Amino acid sequence: MENNEFNVNEQFLAFKGKNVIVGLRNNMECEGTLIAIDNYLNSVIETENGGIQTLKGGEVNFIVLNE
Repeated sequence: MENNEFNVNEQFLAFKGKNVIVGLRNNMECEGTLIAIDNYLNSVIETENGGIQTLKGGEVNFIVLNE
């Protein structure tokens, strides 16, 4: 990695900018547009009402497209 670049898995980046449902370990689900994601599944989601949610990767069970 040069110039302090962080290479995120391309499969994770395919969800960026799309409407997703994120299933959490506590059986809750979050819906919104995926703004950011890293290799540990730490995620930032913009909800329908314009709010921002940050999700810790260790709490994420799955991420699916919401189409």
